[in-house]
Amino acid sequence: IMFDLVIFILEGYGIVNALVNMRIGKYFRYGANRFHPMIGNWAKCAACMGFWVGVILSALGYGIKNAFLDGCILSSASWILQVVLVKLNMLDL
Repeated sequence: IMFDLVIFILEGYGIVNALVNMRIGKYFRYGANRFHPMIGNWAKCAACMGFWVGVILSALGYGIKNAFLDGCILSSASWILQVVLVKLNMLDL
């Protein structure tokens, strides 16, 4: 079970990092901002995107039963990983 959680966090953070920080997510962020400015702000926030990515991954892979909890777990893990990578100068914001 712990291995599944680690895999869930790593795959989720990979998606969050691609959407929030990488050039490939630039079009997603631009489209989200054009759709609604509040959604555009969420698309630039690792914790916010982590929640929604966690909910979607959980619903697709494990069912909707624990989607909220999985969203919260991935949100906090994404934020912690983001802060650690910035502090280690491995990620430039």
